[in-house]
Amino acid sequence: MPDSSQRQNKNGIYRPRFVIPHTQKSSLTMITPNELTKTLFKFYPILIMLECTLNYALWINDDLCLPFIHLILFCLISELFNKSNEEQTYLQYSILEVLSKNIAFLFKRWIGLVSACILLCSSFYYISTVYEDINSYEKPTLDDIVIVLESVLNKLEIIKNESLGKRIRVSNFKTFVKLLFILTPLQFTIFKYISTTTYVTCFIILSLIYYSIWFQAMLKLFWRMIFVRRMYYFASSIFSNNNFPIGKTLCMEDVVKYEPLKFQVPFSKTINLMEKSAAKEILLKLYPIASDLPKLKLDLSPSQSINIIELKIIEKQRRWGVDDWDNYMLPSDGYTFSINVNDSPKKIENPIHLNILKTNDWEWLDDNWVISDWCYSDSNWNYIGNYESLETYTRFRLWKKRLYQS
Repeated sequence: MPDSSQRQNKNGIYRPRFVIPHTQKSSLTMITPNELTKTLFKFYPILIMLECTLNYALWINDDLCLPFIHLILFCLISELFNKSNEEQTYLQYSILEVLSKNIAFLFKRWIGLVSACILLCSSFYYISTVYEDINSYEKPTLDDIVIVLESVLNKLEIIKNESLGKRIRVSNFKTFVKLLFILTPLQFTIFKYISTTTYVTCFIILSLIYYSIWFQAMLKLFWRMIFVRRMYYFASSIFSNNNFPIGKTLCMEDVVKYEPLKFQVPFSKTINLMEKSAAKEILLKLYPIASDLPKLKLDLSPSQSINIIELKIIEKQRRWGVDDWDNYMLPSDGYTFSINVNDSPKKIENPIHLNILKTNDWEWLDDNWVISDWCYSDSNWNYIGNYESLETYTRFRLWKKRLYQS
């Protein structure tokens, strides 16, 4: 992925480097068998050519004009496979009549053949240059080969992760049937209006320009449109297997019944003889809100402890407009307000509605909720930072409050 370190070309334009995400490793030259080293050395030219091809596909090579030129050549070559409506009637005319009636068609064919020759010659020249350089210069070490191999694998990983997005994955047979059921009528409709050659050509061209700078900028502009995001999320929810179930919304009567939430802390049994205000004051002195609750020692009996529940409620929001943060969540986002019970999120009411306790034996230890600052993340809930930016589409914060069993 692009790194903050940059390089300046001869035109004075700064471009980011593609940095391989690995740490410094020990040399593999002395610990690798000779047979494996020879095999990797024979495979090294193919790795070099594969890396160059991926650089073109990702538009991260030094000369950004070359991918565009190759794209134009491919478009011209595709004209060789487009059939004209008059192509089958050529035998009825003389050569002069064919030339007069189909000059444009023949010109496209000629341009396609010339483009194919240029592209083939360019490919053969590059392949021969790679082998010549490897034979002429110092032989690559095993570490050099491994670095190129890791670079190829990382670029393939990027293409795989971004091919359909992180939300759309064909992970099981049920998802495959859904995808087949939706795409089959769509494919039949498309092929009624365009030919197979045009369809394949458009698909390849779209794949080649996907990682270009201007196409990525256009995608970011489209992504800021609410309609586009809603359509994408609707499509991803169909194929997603991580949608949260619509369960019961917990209230305080339900929360105090969960034993995993209860925390036993050392405290004298004489709390039952005190007034609630006095007991609360002593508890706050022993366990301030900023302190961690200590675990109950083994030499203390349950009669020398008290149950405290520290509520940690996670609030989530998603941005749908420019400055419009809303509690409307996607099915795969989870719940707007949730609490973890045995590492499983449970839907819970708004913390503001939980202030009134309807249970007789539980009292609030803290008067107010302690609310953390918003943590901002991208559309897939990957943490970005504590400040809002153009790349932040989701955010979350933590509500904390404690209650004890009197």
